[in-house]
Amino acid sequence: MHRPSYITEQKWQQIYSFIHAKTRMTPQQFVSKWGVTSGFIAELCHCNESTVANWINGNFGDSSSQRPHQLKLFIADLMLSDFEGLPEKFKSLFCPDWQR
Repeated sequence: MHRPSYITEQKWQQIYSFIHAKTRMTPQQFVSKWGVTSGFIAELCHCNESTVANWINGNFGDSSSQRPHQLKLFIADLMLSDFEGLPEKFKSLFCPDWQR
């Protein structure tokens, strides 16, 4: 049986830093930067267009339920901005079916 890896204090600090990072992008910022449709954001965030429209119109405020979506938008922005500059390991993790 495989034994789990031990998490060092340094690894705990890294994880907590990631958990509390402000690394996010709002739907409004993503639309402004990339000129995509709300349908595109809905597909990217796995939700419906009316939810995205509410985000863009500010109807949900700064709800914590948006945080995972904002992280996903940040990662998508990173990929669109500098995909070629990413290490191969990240490219294969984020886009396993992409043909190089």
